[in-house]
Amino acid sequence: MLPVMLKPISGCNMGTIINKLWWIILLLLAFSSFDCALERKKSIPADLKNKIVFLCSDGICTINSDGTDLKVIVPSAEGGPFSNPHWSTDKRRIAFNGNVKGSSRIMIVDNDGSDSKILGLPRPKSKNSKPGEIRVEWGKYDLQFGDWSPSGKYFSYSHGFLGVNYGGVMSTDGEIKTELNGVDFSFAGEHSIMFVEWFISKTTAAGSRIVRWDLKEKKRQIMTEGEGAFHYKPVFSSQADRIAYAVDSVALPNELWIMNVNGSAKKRLASQDDFVGKRLQIIEFSPDGEKILFLPDNGDRSSIYVVNNDGTGLHVVVGDIVNSGGGADWSPDGKEIIFTSDKDGNQELYIVNIEGNDLKRLTYNSTTDCCPDW
Repeated sequence: MLPVMLKPISGCNMGTIINKLWWIILLLLAFSSFDCALERKKSIPADLKNKIVFLCSDGICTINSDGTDLKVIVPSAEGGPFSNPHWSTDKRRIAFNGNVKGSSRIMIVDNDGSDSKILGLPRPKSKNSKPGEIRVEWGKYDLQFGDWSPSGKYFSYSHGFLGVNYGGVMSTDGEIKTELNGVDFSFAGEHSIMFVEWFISKTTAAGSRIVRWDLKEKKRQIMTEGEGAFHYKPVFSSQADRIAYAVDSVALPNELWIMNVNGSAKKRLASQDDFVGKRLQIIEFSPDGEKILFLPDNGDRSSIYVVNNDGTGLHVVVGDIVNSGGGADWSPDGKEIIFTSDKDGNQELYIVNIEGNDLKRLTYNSTTDCCPDW
């Protein structure tokens, strides 16, 4: 049998062919990533896209952004009073702080209130413990929910004991993945988390710095530094390319700053010459990462501000009627903001567009509603 002779392709050589195949592979990977990104966006059930979870007098409630379909999904009798409700990224679960035997625990439920879990810190196993059993030290720590990981498999937590704050990352099954000396946790991916770490320097000046921790590689990176300066409330943009945070010191009282994800290009976006209030209670990037919402603490007469991520366009969205402890959050499309106010005599939820127009009252209850997550 005669060997088959392959005729060279005109105008091409093997290097050119390999190069073209390489670009085809890259394009396929790019489209695959794009499809995955779309799939993540589609992963939120249609009936939950404009659903808001919040604290109501009856427990944990949900409501549509047009005021319809108000539901109590977790009654107060099942571990209330509650605090700090947060959707998972796909809105299929809700985490919040509950109370068990006089101390705070993290509770997780499905979006309809079913499949409830109560999570605490595990204590050393006794001789009678079964393999893999999680035993909770009731009453020793007050556990607080922090932030969901992108997949919803993990979340950050913090707890206080003898006046010292610690935290870490736990799975939804109660397994601790890592323990960290810090607070104000924010995920930037499944294996990257940022937090605030307190320290005492050699000159005995107290301060805090922002630290990024790689959960997989077990490596840390100090993002901010400075004796006598307190850095707090760090938050990643949804694109995980920028970090917004606050700084408080004698020289820099409660300022809003931004930096790149690697800690470079630090820039001040707003100072107390630009807003009224004290410590910043809320810092949140808009869904597209182009704008930042911030809420300074001025009690029941606080104001919501929005600024572009380059420092331009700073303006008051709504002034002197916001309850700073009641929180504020962006709508999924970044066109509106929800917040808490007692402007009508009772603490309720309100929605306003980012220009400060079209103010709408969302809830009408005889007792307090607050702390929405959209």
